[in-house]
Amino acid sequence: MIEIDRMLHEQIRSYGTDNYKKFLCSEVINNWRELVDESIAAQVKPVTIEYGVLFVDVKSSAFKDQLKFFAEEIIDAINEIFGQEEPLVKEIRIAQSFQVANLPPKKIPPAQIDEPKVKM
Repeated sequence: MIEIDRMLHEQIRSYGTDNYKKFLCSEVINNWRELVDESIAAQVKPVTIEYGVLFVDVKSSAFKDQLKFFAEEIIDAINEIFGQEEPLVKEIRIAQSFQVANLPPKKIPPAQIDEPKVKM
């Protein structure tokens, strides 16, 4: 099974960096429960990753504040597993699923990358 997984990654990578990055983003979303602690997975649902920003839906407002403490750890875990030359996730933003769907794509200026890791 590992051989098939490796072959799949190589095949998708051959289609170009952008396609491979999209594939890795979907892998993060699909394997969320294996990437984060069970208590986080119960409260936080990944919605999408766009331009290095992981958009998440948080079930309780109390957990939104707690997520700030876990953000760096989550980002590091994702980038360690799905490592690229450039990090896959640079920031986490809290948003409802319907809000993300209506957001126009935008590039995040480099100055914003050094700001706090969780935005509400």
